Amino acid sequence: MVRRFLAQAITVIVVVATGLVASAEAALAFRRQVTCNGVYARTITYIADNGKPLGEVQWSWFASAPHSLYIRDFNLYDGADVSARVDAVEGGVIQYDWDILVDPDPYLIYYPVRKFRAVWNGYASDWYPANSC
Repeated sequence: MVRRFLAQAITVIVVVATGLVASAEAALAFRRQVTCNGVYARTITYIADNGKPLGEVQWSWFASAPHSLYIRDFNLYDGADVSARVDAVEGGVIQYDWDILVDPDPYLIYYPVRKFRAVWNGYASDWYPANSC
């Protein structure tokens, strides 16, 4: 009787623990959605196969600096990182990472930028021009 109860309890614990681990993993199937927000902004969103957003990068440009870069991580506990890479005209590629201390405030970019891209869990988007949509 006690053995049977212990066996059932251990089975329940293993099943629950496996479910928790599986639900915390990064999505395996996803798609990227690229949208223009008016004339001066582009948003790259990574969306899981179940329709939930995973991460997002929004680049807004203006005739004069600063430009703004928003990085959002919609699932903090999935182990996937969200970042943006900016190709500075004179400085090469600079990476900006999502930071809980910065969110929801944007990074302000004061230098000339050629192009940018989003990266979610190591999967980089295409490069997009920094001043057109």
